Formats: sequence, C-alpha cells, structure tokens
Amino acid sequence: MQSLARLRETYGSDVSVAALASDAGMSVPSYHAHFKALTGSSPMQYVKAMRLHEARLMMVRQDRTIAEVALSVGYVSPAQFSRDFKRHFRRTASEEAKWVRQHLGALALGL
Repeated sequence: MQSLARLRETYGSDVSVAALASDAGMSVPSYHAHFKALTGSSPMQYVKAMRLHEARLMMVRQDRTIAEVALSVGYVSPAQFSRDFKRHFRRTASEEAKWVRQHLGALALGL
C-alpha cells in the first residue's frame, strides 16, 4: 500500500484520512477497512504509534526537550504527547529515554 510509504515520509505533518483514501481511489470506509486488514490498526492509530516511536528515538539520540520532540513529530500539544506516550509505552517520556539509554546504550544511539 503506497499510503504506508507516504505516511512514513509525512508522519510529522497533518494527516488526512480522506486524502489518503482519495489518493488510493477508495472511499473513506473502504480505505479504513483495507488499512486495518493490512496493519492491524486504523490509519490514525498507525500514525500515532509511528510518531511515538520516532519521538522515542529522537529523545535518546538528540539533546532536545520533550516539547521540542513532540512538535517535531506532529503533536500540537506537548501535554497530549505526554499522555499518549505514557499510554503507549507505560512510562513517561523522560523515564523511557533514561531506560533506553541505560539498557540499550550504543545500540539505541545508532553507534
């Protein structure tokens, strides 16, 4: 599905499911069904998970604040980012970054 490549390239921007469906030549409900069959999640759940995983890597590899990372992956609200992050990883963003650095070290830093 070309949508996955497009989402990978533009995950930090506004995502329109209607535009993705239109580009795929499908109605929105049909697109949702096909996307979920392929990925196991809705398009927006997929984007959210992608953003959170990218943020996790950024926090470990770069010296940036959580608010800066949240904005760079497409969140408008750092508070919403923090809630979503904790729900997804079951740790706060700062706890997760610290854990990854301690347990994965150079591997997490891409060294």
